[in-house]
Order: sequence, then C-alpha cells, then structure tokens
Amino acid sequence: SAAAAYLVRAHVEPTLEVFGRMPLNFTVGGINVAAVDEFTQVQGGWGRIIEMPTMDGPCPCGPDKTRDIPPGSEGDQLAYNRRWAFLMPPGSPKTVAISKDHELLPEVKRLIGLMAKMVTVDSSGRVALATGHSTGEEDLLVAREGRKAGLQVTCPHCIGDLNPTQMAEYVKLGAFMEMRHNSLNADVVQRVGAEHIIISTDCGFMNNPYPPDCMAIMAQKLRAKGITEPQIDMMFKDNPAKLLGLPPWRPTVAAVRN
Repeated sequence: SAAAAYLVRAHVEPTLEVFGRMPLNFTVGGINVAAVDEFTQVQGGWGRIIEMPTMDGPCPCGPDKTRDIPPGSEGDQLAYNRRWAFLMPPGSPKTVAISKDHELLPEVKRLIGLMAKMVTVDSSGRVALATGHSTGEEDLLVAREGRKAGLQVTCPHCIGDLNPTQMAEYVKLGAFMEMRHNSLNADVVQRVGAEHIIISTDCGFMNNPYPPDCMAIMAQKLRAKGITEPQIDMMFKDNPAKLLGLPPWRPTVAAVRN
C-alpha cells in the first residue's frame, strides 16, 4: 500500500493525503525487519503504519480459531480466508506468533526498537505501530513496548479485545484505540475520552459502504448519541494526524463557509 499511496498522490489527486499500512502476515514474511525497512523506502515515503499480524495473527477471532466457527469447519475457513496455509510445508505454524508466556517474542521487541529509529524516504516521516489481530493481553504488550520506544500506537480492535481494566491501562499509555463501523460505541467515547480514539471504518468490502460514506454514517450516528462536534473533530481529524506525525488539522476557508 506504500506504492499505492504514492500512485494516488502522484497521478490521481496530489492534494489527497494517502498513507500506506502493512500488516506483518505470512505474505510479507511475518515479523520481518527487511519487509518493514523496504516499506519505508518506497518512493514518496508514504508507508507509515506497521501492523502486527492480522489474517495470520493469533487472535481468537482468527479464521482458524473456534469463536463463531462451527466445529469441523476450520478447514473450510482456512480455504476461504488463508489459502496459503495449505501450501506451507508440513508442520509449519498456522499463525505468526508475537508473544510467548505473557511476553513479546524477542524478534518483535527488536523490530519495534528498530521502527523507532526508521525514517521514511523522501518525506522523512516516522512510522507508527498498530496492534493487529491480537488478544487483549497482546494489545497491551505491544502498546507498552511501542510507547516505551517512543512510537505512536493504535489498536484497530481494542473495543472487542480489551476488557474494561485492560482498556483503562491501555489509554494511560497514551496509545490510540480505533473505533470502527462494527464497534461504534458512544458510551466508550464518553468513558475513555475522545482524545484516545481514532475513527476508522474497516469498510470498502463488498457487503458494506465505501469508506468515505461509512465515515459520514458513523459521524451521524455519534451525533445522534450526543457526541459533540469538538469530540468528532478530535476522533476523525486531530488524532489521525497525531498518529501520522502530521500538523494539527485546521479547517480551510471553504470548509468554514460551508
């Protein structure tokens, strides 16, 4: 997606700020420093978010786990979501592990430490860290390590992964939680504070709206639940800018007139 971001900026709409995000799945070699370094060096330097494993992660909602999957259908789920699992050598791990015995793996810690020193080509940007499809405990482990290294951290699935105690600890770290179309919750906004939340969509699939439309729908729903315009601006604009190391969002003259 770093290359896609460059192409959009260069050939579609130069004023549209697009950034790439890369999950560390088997398709890029898992916890792979070489892939991360290459991602930051794609022309333009718009690859900015490195995410722990998603489709190949150890999350309980993953395609080869048991939650929401009828017994006996795990193979069908793998065939649908992760066909490459059947191509791996016999005995290969089915997921990309990031922790063991309640600690991040050494290679994950090393990667996070190196990320803190990386600067993107051309744009001289800093990379940010996302937690991926992980357990609540792993979300916290990744966030602690990332924040200790000085990285901005976001958690795409915090609303479902973290229990209230874990969520309270997570936001104290100064990391961001993402709220998506299927986890929209005004009560969480009021409880943890809009300053800790980024609105993302997880939309654009065949069975849901395009992301811009989805964001508009989410804003409407939040307003209907009593979320204020300053809170919405913070979650939709200010916090994403902070995550990516951009200047704070300010409305244009045209936006103010509208």
